[in-house]
Amino acid sequence: MSLFVSKMFTVPVNWYSVLSLFLSVLLIYSFDHYQDAGNGGQEHNSRRLAFYQNHQKRLKSFIFLVALLLFISLWYLPLEVIKGGLILAFIVAVYFFSLKVLPNSSIFFKELLVAITYSLGVFLPSYSLGNLSLDWSLVGVFLTILLLAMMNLLIFSISDKDTDRITGQPNIAQKISPKSNLLIGVVLAIVNLGLIWTSWFGFAHISEIGRAH
Repeated sequence: MSLFVSKMFTVPVNWYSVLSLFLSVLLIYSFDHYQDAGNGGQEHNSRRLAFYQNHQKRLKSFIFLVALLLFISLWYLPLEVIKGGLILAFIVAVYFFSLKVLPNSSIFFKELLVAITYSLGVFLPSYSLGNLSLDWSLVGVFLTILLLAMMNLLIFSISDKDTDRITGQPNIAQKISPKSNLLIGVVLAIVNLGLIWTSWFGFAHISEIGRAH
């Protein structure tokens, strides 16, 4: 997705930036599941949760390895990308802190924070290196990716509902009815289609102006 954004806005991005983004997502994902495994207790009926519980030591070693590779990759990143990455790291820290402090009723805030962090990470290399202006084409594409991330989180919440109940993790699917889940998904899809059309039209219009000059 990050490469798609860089090509869309014609910003050259080195593969170290993309690799660092991949390692960051992998690190957050693995650490999140490591926490789930630690909160699952002895009683569980989820194969995924059982796998992480049975391999907690290996998962911990894997997290350390990914963190080490991510740290090494920092030496090859442009300073602008590192600065943006530090801001995103702070947001991720706020997310994990909120899991411990905020009540489960604030799940919508937490899921929105995850979607925003992912979308910012996708745009980070291109925005840091391309000196892009905040016009509608940029904002529209960002909102499109943000809504796609929220739709994916909604799907994952439905599929992980039973597992999250075991681990005590907050879950949107536990808070609202299946009909509400479906309605939210349809609304997000419709709004996203509108954003895709308008933002792409604006981007194409700007590209035509640029070629004309």
